[in-house]
Amino acid sequence: MPLNLADIFLVAVLVSAFKLMAYAELELGYGFWSYVLFVFCFIELLTLIDENELWQRQQPQFEPKTLHCGKSAKSQALKQCNVCGQLTSDTHCPRCYAKTHFRKPQANARALAWMVTALVLMIPANLLPIMNTVNLGQNTFATIFSGIVILWQDGSYPVAIIIFAASICIPIIKALALFYLLIETQRCKKVEQASKLYRWLEWMGKWSMIDVFVVIILVSLVQLGTVLTVEPQIGIVFFAVMVLCQMMSVHSFDPRILWDRLNPHE
Repeated sequence: MPLNLADIFLVAVLVSAFKLMAYAELELGYGFWSYVLFVFCFIELLTLIDENELWQRQQPQFEPKTLHCGKSAKSQALKQCNVCGQLTSDTHCPRCYAKTHFRKPQANARALAWMVTALVLMIPANLLPIMNTVNLGQNTFATIFSGIVILWQDGSYPVAIIIFAASICIPIIKALALFYLLIETQRCKKVEQASKLYRWLEWMGKWSMIDVFVVIILVSLVQLGTVLTVEPQIGIVFFAVMVLCQMMSVHSFDPRILWDRLNPHE
């Protein structure tokens, strides 16, 4: 499962800077702007890399000899490797030696199990504190929602909106969207829209990691004893595991099942 969190970490750095401005004066140095430039260049580099072309240049002899246009690979008894994308009729990929399947085994059941687990973890993730700020000996425990409220009251409206969308709205929307996809595999009424929704879920999944990175950055930077210290709390563990379970749920789902049900005779 490809995962690039460089842009998420950059947003988390900005959010952490806004939070620290409430306690101290901050100035952005050359290292920060260098990192911003690195993130943009790194993301652009990833968009220019074609993994399929790299595999084909390395071992082009594994390409199937006969392919019929207009028919699915499954109807031609071909499986697509989930690692390198190679089409083959063998039980193992001849190019990367990974085990191959026509479709992800028990895709719907696994996706549902991961999402139900995420929903269970969502309760303690939102109710328990994610961090404790010790300011002049006074402890201030903050949950995800209380942290959003503090940012809003301090006038950091854009940051509060970003955290609210990424940490509260997106996990709920992802759960509803995945349940819709599971239902759509049985109805097959809006397959094209469901496929687009799945691609959106893949792209949006990582943005819920903003709060996790914010806590990591604050805990790493703010360690001034009783004057000002940030300590992680158990809530951030539940939240991180919840986000990972949702990402695994989306990854376990196989969108090709939507098209299989639409064309059952292929």
